[in-house]
Amino acid sequence: MTPDPRGAADLPAALRGWRGALLALVVLVVWFGALGLRTLAEPDEGRYAEIPREMAATGDYLTPRLNGLKYFEKPPLQYWITAAAFELFGFHEWTARLWPATAGMLGVLTVWFAGRRLFGAAAGAASALVLGSATYYAFLSQWLVLDMGLTFFLSVALCAFLLVQRLPAGSAQARRWMLLAWGAAALGVLSKGLVAAALPVLALVVYSALQRDLSPWRRLHLVPGLALFLLIAAPWFVLVSLRNPGFAEFFFVREHFARFTTTVHQRVEPFWYFLPILLLGLLPWTWIVLEGLRDAWRAGRITRVFSAERFLVVWAACVLGFFSISSSKMAPYVLPAVPALALMAGVRIVRLAPGGVHRRVLPPLILMGALLLLGGAVLAYVKHNDPQSALYLRFGVWLAFAGMLALAAAPVAMRMRRSSPAALVAVALAALVATQLALLGYQNLIPLRSAHLTALEIQPYLRPDTVVFSVGRYDQTLPPYLGRTVALVAVGGELSFGIEQEPERALPDLARFAQAWGKAPHAIAVMEESSYQAARAQGLPMTVISQSRQRITVRKPE
Repeated sequence: MTPDPRGAADLPAALRGWRGALLALVVLVVWFGALGLRTLAEPDEGRYAEIPREMAATGDYLTPRLNGLKYFEKPPLQYWITAAAFELFGFHEWTARLWPATAGMLGVLTVWFAGRRLFGAAAGAASALVLGSATYYAFLSQWLVLDMGLTFFLSVALCAFLLVQRLPAGSAQARRWMLLAWGAAALGVLSKGLVAAALPVLALVVYSALQRDLSPWRRLHLVPGLALFLLIAAPWFVLVSLRNPGFAEFFFVREHFARFTTTVHQRVEPFWYFLPILLLGLLPWTWIVLEGLRDAWRAGRITRVFSAERFLVVWAACVLGFFSISSSKMAPYVLPAVPALALMAGVRIVRLAPGGVHRRVLPPLILMGALLLLGGAVLAYVKHNDPQSALYLRFGVWLAFAGMLALAAAPVAMRMRRSSPAALVAVALAALVATQLALLGYQNLIPLRSAHLTALEIQPYLRPDTVVFSVGRYDQTLPPYLGRTVALVAVGGELSFGIEQEPERALPDLARFAQAWGKAPHAIAVMEESSYQAARAQGLPMTVISQSRQRITVRKPE
């Protein structure tokens, strides 16, 4: 069979017609089809499912509540969207994860559209393939956290801003695109807070200083843009502050200033923490991304002519730098850098000669497969003496399958070495499916990472007047799977602020728990071993429903 001597510049033509339609169908099935196949995991997925569940149940969409307590760590936009999904389709794992998955796919389409407008049709298509199959991005599109929604809105703001720079200053079209950027930034603020405003401003300031170019500032349409931004972002903050006097101090001081400048949240990591996350998370495109960064930086020599490529470099660097100097770090934080990196990678791919793609994607693809295989083997070895070793072994088998898929795709892509479009599609699909297999394998650890089984064990004993106590612990996944809140006993942490605001909604210690247990007509308690032994020592009447390393569940005898 004669190899197809087409370069990546032919990617749009290669994806037209039935081939493009088939690829889109496969991607959509893989992207959305597995959302409901995994149980919600602790802690984030339980938390971000429970808050919108309570909104839908109570009808209070103004004040976010977690287990009935005021919860002001994040703004409400994703809660609103997920609550609407619950209202329309019911509470399911797939409806809980629907918005991150949708936002992730919309982000891919945004990058495709912007790349097409800025750098050509081939670069847009290549950028979309890179973004949609980069391990880090694909993983977080399937996990219930807030970062994908933030990343989508920031991507819209970034791409709209870049498109404005290509249009005549003062034109009606430029004004519309700039207002879209302002509106998207406002929705980003409603998704995850002031970081959605801080990052664009930081990137613009750094770019202007580096390039000695103030022309983008004259295209901001500052007055109408700021008015639109405030019109979208401000009302909820004003209304929630009026109803909850403690909101402003907690949200703006504790959750922004203190989170960034202090270690109060105990998420301390080294300065370089995000570098390996990005390098590994961009597999199998890491090599091409690094070359794209180099080319983009070189393309933007210091000049007074706006350089979209150099602005992308600055954007990615500002996201990475901003969160690297923060005193609070979590793995998903730098996700907003990835769409910009994908755009630069797409431009680089198009510039490669036919056959050049495989030399840059096959080694990272093989590395990805090898790491998945190694991860499965190491996991099984490290946990072989663990009482739950069978769970880790099964997860390791899934990782091994994912790794073998990635490795098997390498020779397939090699056979397509003179057809960049075919090689790109093969690598992208292999990486996306391998990521999904690894995620599906994580389901084997759910007994250790979720209270779903505990909720199922409790269900037969539940009555309308049953009080479910959570003693000395709070399992984030328990309330959503029970479909009700639990009575907290001696629990603090992230719920401390809500308990301070409404102390009557929690019991401070075991003594008060014992009193409440005695008064309740029907009661169930979920507790740790130490709390269980303390309750037994006090002579509380209890019948064990289930017992595991994570928790003991008891009921009050009839």
